[in-house]
Parts: sequence; structure tokens; C-alpha cells
Amino acid sequence: MRKVGVSILGLDVSQMQSRIIDFEKFEFDSWHLDVMDLNFVPNLSYGLEYLNSLKFSKSCELHLMVNKPSILCEEILHKFENLRKNLKAIYIHVEIEPKEIEKCLEFDLPIALAVNPDTEIALYENFLRLVDKILIMTVFPGFSGQKFILDALDKVSQIKAINSEIEFWVDGGVNEESINLIPKGLNVVSASFLQKSKDIQTDLDLLT
Repeated sequence: MRKVGVSILGLDVSQMQSRIIDFEKFEFDSWHLDVMDLNFVPNLSYGLEYLNSLKFSKSCELHLMVNKPSILCEEILHKFENLRKNLKAIYIHVEIEPKEIEKCLEFDLPIALAVNPDTEIALYENFLRLVDKILIMTVFPGFSGQKFILDALDKVSQIKAINSEIEFWVDGGVNEESINLIPKGLNVVSASFLQKSKDIQTDLDLLT
């Protein structure tokens, strides 16, 4: 049975806490929290201060779609205790400057990696050996509701050859159709499909 993460991307900010409470009545693994800087991706989302103000009963995974994640990692470590205590992964993108990745890996934080659909895995073998979790993007990051890119899953076998112990997550365009294309051993993140669901537990079960 695969794990399911629920993304808050696209939820109405004015109703965010009440939607979180509603969702947490159901069975799923974790929350997926997206941070964008209008630079690495052409969009801007929630800041760390806002995410720190939210209350989660379930664990969280943070996806930093930013060029300088080390700055945010330092803030998480020293300023945002409420957010930090719930974090089981902080995804940073392999496409940023290598020195930034190295800085992030030095923090006492659960650093993991994220990879875009068109990224060549062979360029990042050294970093892939240092983490225990990876997020395979099956859309180009920045916006919810995009079409699933099946070819992005070709990276799975390449990554397994580098690090056979790594835990895989798939993020982007995950819904009742694309889930049939995703191998059972890969965990998934879903946003708009679950947010618009009329029967949340049934659709969560569909994704597991």
C-alpha cells in the first residue's frame, strides 16, 4: 500500500485552518507544504511564517521551490519551532546551485531531494547517495492542476541504480486516472484531485 500526501497548494487561505481540520478526520500519511519564491518557479506561495502559524496533527513534508533554500532552512532551525517539530522531510531541488545543496545537507534537518521532469539524473549521483527520500515531479513545479507527465517516471529505475534504499514520492497531476500509471511502490502527493473531492476517504483509498 502506498502512502499519500495531501498538498495544501490551491486551498483558500481564508479557510486554510478549517480545511486542514476537516481533512485530518481522514486517513493519509502527511501534509505537503509548497514554498515558492517567484524566481525558481514563476509563482509565489505561502511563506514560512504563515506555515508556522498553522496547526497540523499529522506530519508535514516541506517542498522548497526556491533558489536559496539554505536561508529558509536556517530560519526553520532557529525561528519556526511549530513548523519544524512536524517536519519529516524538506525537499530541495537538485537543479539549484550545488553549493546550496551542500549547505542544506549540513543542517540538522531531514533534507531530501526533488527533481523536475526534464532533469538529467546522472548529473546528481553524489547527492542522491546522501539522502533517503526523493520527490519525482510529474509536472513542472509552480502550479496545481497540471497534466501528468508519464515520462518523468523513467527516472525511478535510474535513481534506484544509484541508491536502492531511497524512498520515492511522486508529485504532480496525481488523480483517479494517472494513479493507474504509477507503480505501487511509489508514494504520491495530490492537491486539486483531493481538494475537489466529494468523497475524500474514497478518493484517498483510490490513491493508496
